[in-house]
Amino acid sequence: MSENELLALLRTRVDAAPSMTRFAKSVGASPQYICDVLSRKRPPGPLILGILGVERKVSYEPVG
Repeated sequence: MSENELLALLRTRVDAAPSMTRFAKSVGASPQYICDVLSRKRPPGPLILGILGVERKVSYEPVG
């Protein structure tokens, strides 16, 4: 899953809630944190990843 897909999934969840504030409260986050993640000011951390049911994977690929 790309970062764009992850953020689209988060946006869908937020949009399904009555408001960003309600969504944030329901998942134990601040509205500012959710907003920062959606606007790419902060990376999605463990809380967001857990809410969406995904985990971060790192891979290495050869250069050239």
